[in-house]
Amino acid sequence: MNRVLLFLFSVIIQTTSTFSQTNNRGSVALLIGPAFPTGHFQNNNLYDESSGFAKTGETISLEYTKALSKYWAVLINLAGQRNPLNTEEFESSFSKAKIYQGFYFGSDPNNPPSQNNYRIYPN
Repeated sequence: MNRVLLFLFSVIIQTTSTFSQTNNRGSVALLIGPAFPTGHFQNNNLYDESSGFAKTGETISLEYTKALSKYWAVLINLAGQRNPLNTEEFESSFSKAKIYQGFYFGSDPNNPPSQNNYRIYPN
């Protein structure tokens, strides 16, 4: 809920600052803030191939806006985002994973048939 309110507040502030300008010159804006991972990108499931193991990172955006007429404008935006890898969760999940020994031929290498010759990493 707090993320949604923060997002709405930033959109309102950006919109008011953009539309409050009445001159015909261009405007430059620098936006800096947190980048929250969402969806599968924040998932920490080792057996889900779409998991991202991402942590909260940072985002930065530099934009230039130039009014062409009363109703039209041109916007140039350069943006970057970084979400570091959540190594603690990755290592924790990997240490609990069953590492199978030997060869396996089949359709799902993550779920081989029951065996007695597997070990829990790193033991």
